[in-house]
Amino acid sequence: METKVKFYLHAPNVNTPTPIMMVFNYGYKLTEQGNEERKYQRLKLAVGWSILPKDWSQEFQRIPPGSRHSQKIQINADISKVES
Repeated sequence: METKVKFYLHAPNVNTPTPIMMVFNYGYKLTEQGNEERKYQRLKLAVGWSILPKDWSQEFQRIPPGSRHSQKIQINADISKVES
């Protein structure tokens, strides 16, 4: 299984800045039922930036190019570093 990294907002329905979170799924173990159902190991953490939900694209998991956020280039670059 390949590892998966996803980014999301901690509180996407607020009108104040909220932390950008990362969830990293890696490895797995079979569940106790004995069938082939897998339970993945998970690590969640904040990436160090907080933004307004209106400046976030859940589809792209980044600040979109059309956003007027003053630090969008730096934030997106930092997210890409964390992802790689």
